[in-house]
Amino acid sequence: GCKCNNNCTFCVLSDDLKKSETRTKEEIFSDMEKHLDECNFLTLTGGEPTMRKDLFELIKKAKELGFNQIHLQTNGRLLSYEKFCRRLIQRGVTSFTISFHAHNEDLWDSLSQAKGSFKQTIEGIKNIKKYGAKLITNTVISKKNYPHLLDITKKAIEQGSDQIQMVFVRPQGQALKNFDDLIPKMTEVIPQVIQSTEHCKTKNKIILIEGIPPCLMEGYEEYVAEKHMPVIEVTAAKEFYAQKEKSKIKDKIKCTNCKLNNECTGIWTNYAKRYGFDELQPVK
Repeated sequence: GCKCNNNCTFCVLSDDLKKSETRTKEEIFSDMEKHLDECNFLTLTGGEPTMRKDLFELIKKAKELGFNQIHLQTNGRLLSYEKFCRRLIQRGVTSFTISFHAHNEDLWDSLSQAKGSFKQTIEGIKNIKKYGAKLITNTVISKKNYPHLLDITKKAIEQGSDQIQMVFVRPQGQALKNFDDLIPKMTEVIPQVIQSTEHCKTKNKIILIEGIPPCLMEGYEEYVAEKHMPVIEVTAAKEFYAQKEKSKIKDKIKCTNCKLNNECTGIWTNYAKRYGFDELQPVK
């Protein structure tokens, strides 16, 4: 379902989509069964999956079908209720990706547009660590937070993050509506991304960066997330993901002549429409 208890300024879902009909339990069961032969790793995402009344039934079904890793992508707020978090882990959730977009309460709550969300998520993270599930933190890089990426990374590691992920904001849904306020040039954020990467190296933490092409990550290509991503089919919001093929684009001349072309997925299409391809540096 697409419902959420945050209202993030950079969300890729539009307001209309957030109000769209939640998929039924039966539809999700059938999706699980359909993909059983190809994988044993299940990710439940949203909107905000912890808001589903049938979440425990979905987890139970996944376990019965033989998924041995069950992953939850969440803002983590409801995990601040210790009993709820403990039950999720005891029933079979093995790892969480938690939205982690700021290093302090003011910036965090202004991005989520939900007062108190910082405190709740930090509490939720403590509970994840207490009951031993894997913790991945995910930071959407935008104009609002990129000057603080190193502090955000340090804060995430301090909270016990096992793996750091960063995604360059995707101009779609709410984020597209807020383009001028939110979307920096990629070249502006690279120094902070590299600083954070260096910090993770000193702390022996895995870090992956999504949405920035490898030609702009010279010397750091191995940290480009798209290189490591499994092939996934997302079956949540059909009308949103139908556009996925068109979500990234390449420059015919620059990209064709780049030796990294085969391992690169391009840049967000709506980014290219506004900023063009000038920043791309084909690797000879």
